[in-house]
Amino acid sequence: DEAHERSIQGDVLFSVLRKILLMDRRSQLRIIIMSASMDIDAITNFWKRPTLHNELPQRIVRVGAGYLPGRKYSISIKYLTLPIANYVRAAVDVSLQIIITEGSRKKAPQTKADRGNHILVFFTGQKEIDDAYEMLCYKRKKIPADLQK
Repeated sequence: DEAHERSIQGDVLFSVLRKILLMDRRSQLRIIIMSASMDIDAITNFWKRPTLHNELPQRIVRVGAGYLPGRKYSISIKYLTLPIANYVRAAVDVSLQIIITEGSRKKAPQTKADRGNHILVFFTGQKEIDDAYEMLCYKRKKIPADLQK
């Protein structure tokens, strides 16, 4: 996933995997590369290109490409105005505030599609995610019952 975020490690990995596929024609190895913004032609050409005369025996790697259409959503970005010591707690508190204030302004969703608003918070690691989850579980009682669905 996120193959468009190129790195030396990713490029070396692709090269090694390609050589494995070319060397062993009976290989059961299947590679799935996903990206929302990668140039499909560039990546398929890399995997399909013929081997160099001194690289490996001439073999063909079968390559398929698919496209799954997505949807664009309107977003709003919120930044803190001042530095804060515990940004995980602040993110949880702001998220709860948004849920309560925005939720109380809207009528109850009629269908599953009507529940389209989400909050996305980026943390730097698993511990912060776990801490935020624990805080949300504890503070969930502050959310009115009709907004918890």
